[in-house]
Amino acid sequence: MTNGGPSWPGAGQQPYPPGAAHPRGAGQQPYQQGAARQPFAGQPPRPYAPQQQYPQQQPEPGPEQPLTLPGPGAIPAVLGAVVAIVGLFALTWVGDANFADLNDALNSSPDLKGDEQWLKLYLRQGAIIALALSAVPPVLWTLGSLRDRKSIKRRGGLMKKSLSAGNTTPTRNLITGIAGAALLYHVVSLLLFTDGGKHLDQLGAGPWLLVVGTALSVVGAAIGPRVPGRR
Repeated sequence: MTNGGPSWPGAGQQPYPPGAAHPRGAGQQPYQQGAARQPFAGQPPRPYAPQQQYPQQQPEPGPEQPLTLPGPGAIPAVLGAVVAIVGLFALTWVGDANFADLNDALNSSPDLKGDEQWLKLYLRQGAIIALALSAVPPVLWTLGSLRDRKSIKRRGGLMKKSLSAGNTTPTRNLITGIAGAALLYHVVSLLLFTDGGKHLDQLGAGPWLLVVGTALSVVGAAIGPRVPGRR
């Protein structure tokens, strides 16, 4: 207390004249609430770092589309193979003699000449080889066994290049041609066996079913498998 009067902090100090700045805040702008911060005087604004660009991810490739799938040609191809096998091995060819009996008879005959040599070769192994060539490739072909690169590499044979390029026409023509050649071989051999066709009426059911089955294999190979995407 001074002179009996009240005393408090700042007592006796002169009030600030109107419009005068506070000594501690001289030259400072009053704080504005909610205003964005400004850079210091004389300092350039800080540039923002460019946002890093990430490469776009490519979509993962889907499963490889099969080249061939089981198609309508499998019906005559499979049926033809079964019919031909039954005709060659299960039924009679002439009278009560079957294919094996005729083979034994020709092998036991000496001095075979001309057409007999042809028939001996046909009955001994030619007919079986022709049956395999006319039955197996069309069945595999029409069931879509050549459907991907792995199967083409394994079973494509001479047609690997065209099949890898997605072209099935050369393979269709080749298999159909092989089956057709086997059919022609059967027909010629049976004509020679019956003396130029003079005794066709003496043939049993076996040779006829062999020819019919081989013809069905040719049809099945020509129809072929189903090729996805082909119209």
